[in-house]
Amino acid sequence: MTFQLGSCLLLAAAGALGQPAEGRLSFEVASVKASGAITFKNADEVKRGAGIQIDGARVDISMMSLADLVRQAYGLKAFQFSGPAWMSSERYDVHAKLPTGATPAQAPAMLQTLLAGRFQLAFHRDSREHPVYALLVGKNGLKLPAAEADSPGTAPRKLEMSGGVMRLNRKMTMPALCDFLGGFVDRPVVDMTALTDTYQVALDIPMEELKRAKTAAEGIHTADSASDPLGLSAMFAAVQQLGLRLEPRKTAVDVLVVDHAEKVPTEN
Repeated sequence: MTFQLGSCLLLAAAGALGQPAEGRLSFEVASVKASGAITFKNADEVKRGAGIQIDGARVDISMMSLADLVRQAYGLKAFQFSGPAWMSSERYDVHAKLPTGATPAQAPAMLQTLLAGRFQLAFHRDSREHPVYALLVGKNGLKLPAAEADSPGTAPRKLEMSGGVMRLNRKMTMPALCDFLGGFVDRPVVDMTALTDTYQVALDIPMEELKRAKTAAEGIHTADSASDPLGLSAMFAAVQQLGLRLEPRKTAVDVLVVDHAEKVPTEN
């Protein structure tokens, strides 16, 4: 089973950004080693294999940077982390075992303990102003239907590509929608709708527009985006179809700032 430790966009990661407390949960055993070098020949293989897998009590983390491990352990988005550049380039493999009776949901706390012990991770919490897009209800009201309960055994609807169009049709909360949209715009998307229900979200976005938005979100601007330098028009229009809107704002966000971390982990 693949276990994603990260959470949806959190502007106030209360508690999660605090220093690891004494008596925190820990893996029964854990091996931490530097990963092999990424080369042109193995880059695709590494990309496919990198990540976190939990199968029963076995935890396997492959080719992840220390910055990614910290973000996973504390449920942070990229903009909520601040540390030295090497933490994003040096990669590590972790093989661990959950204690008897532990659940995958407890793995983040165990990873926090491991980071503090093996990498001597120390950090403090800070609040910094950051540009975001606020997700708000549109002037003409929400156009999203409430999600209906699934029948037993019903498979969740997935993202589909057809006829040059990306079709999204799935049940989502507003924070989950923000998380999705944030991958295609040039700044984080923050839920300010005050909507707490789960909705059936249906979106059709041309793939060409989606690719342009994605490259713009990654800071890459191409010649064909001159008329729309941020490549965002399709995403903004798609959001409007739902009776929502994105509004540029600046807001204070909680950030985990690394004070110290060792590049070489302590011996297993």
